[in-house]
Amino acid sequence: MIRKKTILFSIFILEFLVALPIFSPAQSEGQLILQTGLQSTFNRDPAFSPLIYSGERSLSTIAFQLNKTNRSDVFYFNFGYGTTFNKFGASMDNLSAGLLTMTYYHKNKMAGRGLHWGWSNQNEFHYRNHNGFSNYSLRSDYFTAFGPSLRFLLPFQWKNQQFKWRNNAFIQGVGFKIQSDFIGAEPRGFTQKDRNMVASLWSSADLFLLGKDWSMGYWSSIYWQLPSDNSLGFQYRFHYARLDGWQPVSRAGSTYLLVLNVNLW
Repeated sequence: MIRKKTILFSIFILEFLVALPIFSPAQSEGQLILQTGLQSTFNRDPAFSPLIYSGERSLSTIAFQLNKTNRSDVFYFNFGYGTTFNKFGASMDNLSAGLLTMTYYHKNKMAGRGLHWGWSNQNEFHYRNHNGFSNYSLRSDYFTAFGPSLRFLLPFQWKNQQFKWRNNAFIQGVGFKIQSDFIGAEPRGFTQKDRNMVASLWSSADLFLLGKDWSMGYWSSIYWQLPSDNSLGFQYRFHYARLDGWQPVSRAGSTYLLVLNVNLW
């Protein structure tokens, strides 16, 4: 128990350090990234049913990218919503919101070309409502985790137009998670009503560990450079996640997004 608390406290501190401002007087480039599209999603939550719930939902992203001489940071704020169905027609509403940070290092490399290693921090909240249940119809989960990330950039020219092929891959290794209890919607730490909010959250948190829990993704994008120096693009995303717990939940999705990159400075 002491080891668990030590690891959780270390993760909370790391979260705070990541949230510190990354701006510096050094020369930099800033971009605003807007994305919207559709996601084909597959979900399984044994607390509702052993069956898979699948369907289409909308997904939108607003992101900010900061490129500096030796480092690039990208912050993606994602929001998705839609209804999924099992093979018998029962429906479940799915809502998700998250922040995904990717940091890449390219000292002695070209920032806009080649292979770059780095790390990622994923924060994701999922909320589910089963439309066929009158009791125990709500469940949710949240996790924060850190892990390695990889980026590959390839600029190219076709018919006198400038394009860029971008690939990102990440996998989360360690963090913490908070999930609904075995039956009820509330995490187990909130079942004792005499606790305050901080104590309830602390009691509800559990370790996210690679091999026991999973969250990984691969993104591939093509961008077309506009005369204004902004760019239009199309992005494909694949994501898989599984959280082990009282009721293990799993989900996977393929997402297709239209993208607009706007240079801020």
